Parts: sequence; C-alpha cells; structure tokens
Amino acid sequence: MNSSQNASGTKFSLKSLSRIFSGSEQILIVCIVALCALIAIINPIFFSMDTVFDMLRTSVVVGIIAIGVGLVMINGGVDLSCMSIAIFAGYTSTRIFVALDLQEPMILMFLIGIAIGASLGFLNAVFIAFFKIPIFIATLGAGVIYQGIMLQFIGHIYVTPAHMPSGALALADNTVLGGLHVSVFILISLLVLTHLLLRYTMVGRGIFAMGGSLISAQRAGYNVKRLNIMLYTFAGAMYAIGGVIHVSVTRFADPSQLVGTELVVVSSVVLGGVSIVGGRGSMLGVFLGTLLTILIRNNLVLMGVSSDWQAFVFGLVLICAISLQAYQRNRAQKKLA
Repeated sequence: MNSSQNASGTKFSLKSLSRIFSGSEQILIVCIVALCALIAIINPIFFSMDTVFDMLRTSVVVGIIAIGVGLVMINGGVDLSCMSIAIFAGYTSTRIFVALDLQEPMILMFLIGIAIGASLGFLNAVFIAFFKIPIFIATLGAGVIYQGIMLQFIGHIYVTPAHMPSGALALADNTVLGGLHVSVFILISLLVLTHLLLRYTMVGRGIFAMGGSLISAQRAGYNVKRLNIMLYTFAGAMYAIGGVIHVSVTRFADPSQLVGTELVVVSSVVLGGVSIVGGRGSMLGVFLGTLLTILIRNNLVLMGVSSDWQAFVFGLVLICAISLQAYQRNRAQKKLA
C-alpha cells in the first residue's frame, strides 16, 4: 500500500514539475546546476551567499532588458535598439536630475526614464506597424538614430559619482538579507508581471499568435497594429528600467555605455528557449537563460578559458542553442506531417 502511494506521489510530482517547467527550461536548470558544480570544483568559494547575491545582482540589468527583447522575439522579431533605448533613458533621466538639482525620491527618476523609453518604443512600433519596415532593419536603424539624438541634444558629458543624484546613489547601496540588492526584487516583480500578461490576457495571446503566424492572427481578429504599439511601448519601458538601474548601480552615466552589448541580451533570450522565429517562449526561460549567460560570462576565467577565447566560447554556446531550436522545430514538423 505504501509503495503504491509513494509511486503515485512520485508520478504526481513529476507531472506537476512538467507543468511548471517546459523541456527547454528543464535542460537549462540542468545546465546551470552542472556549470555551478564545475565552477565550484575549480573554485570552492563559489558556493557562498555573497557569490550568489552578486550573480543575481549582475543579472538584473540584462534580465530586465531581456524581458522586452523576449516579448519582441516571441512576437517574431529581434529588437536591436534595446541598448540604445536603455542608455538613452538612463543617461537622459540622470542629466535631467543633475541639471535641475533634483533630490526627489528615486521613483521620479524611474518615471522619467520609463516615459522616455516607452516613447522610443512607440516610435519603433510606428516604423514597424505603419511604415511596414522589417523589424530587424527598423530597430537597427532606430538604435543608431536614438544614439545620435542623445549625443547631439542631450550631450556626451560623463556624470561621475560625485554628481550623481542622491536617490541613485541610495539605490546603489540598498541591500537586504545581508547583501541581496533590492534591484533583484524589481527584476522578479517584472518577470512575474510579464508572465501574467503573456499567459492570462488577450494581449499576451495576441503576441504568441502573431509570432506563430501573422496572417492567422489577423484572421483570428487580432488588431496587429494596436498589438505592435502596446508591445513595443511596453518593451521600451522595460529597457528604460534596465537603463536607469544600470546608471544607478554603476554610479556613473556615460552615453556610450551598454551600446554594442545587444548580443548578450539576445543570447540570454535564445538560451532561455524563446524561439528565434517567434511563437514560443516564457519569462521563466528568459530568467534562466539570463542566469546561464551571466554564469558563462563571469566565470570563464575561473574555468581556465583565456579572454581571447571567451567570445568564441560564448558564440559557440549561442550557435548550439539556435541549432537545438532548429532541430526541435524540424522534429515537430515531421511529426505533424
């Protein structure tokens, strides 16, 4: 009797786990655990609360920006303007605070940044939805335009720690539970919010539908233009939050920061199981992909990989992830045939 109960209990647990984690997410968890074990063997001090807290803190900016990029990729595109929007919002909101000598709570700086990021995301939607410019080209060009506008009209003066707003400096030093940075809770909250948006709203279903087939989504009655506006505006707000946190945590505002690191975010999203052609993905996968990316980037030196080979290893991991997606997609198509 007990053995049958244990068997049924185990079966129930496995089914429950399968409902929570998809196949790609299970693989990610295994990879993260295996990589952590390997790093711990090479460097035993890796398994400490300080290291875990530091890894989570390092994941925040990439993770928040990856939320927006992940949504766009589920929708069937790749947003290459993400880092330009992030630093535009972070740098501009900082310059506004410094110019006006504002000592308001940090929430105001976030609101200014979000307004900027959402506006730039809205412009992306206009280029894509109304002018029918391909997403890749539209966001690539928009990123360059936004960078040029910022340098021309906002400036290129560095804001050093001595001139940073007091609210930003306070955020940089704000930790709980003996060292866990409060920005980690911002990341988790945004992941949960976006997960609920994707899974339980018509907007979320529309994003998945457009990524699966744009024509089918239109036939199903979805307003594609409206969905694009909502999607890119929301994504722009995510980039802005990441940019403001980046400027605050680093205690330094430089208009050239972040730009050129788009591959890191895209890699996190792809490693997280979001389909490169759209229609599939999850926020849990995006978070796990971000953790794996940060683990690889921050610990390759500890594993004996020279800096000259780090880009090679990172690119190889990305190609393997895309190849696995292609294999799974072809296998699924063969089953349907």
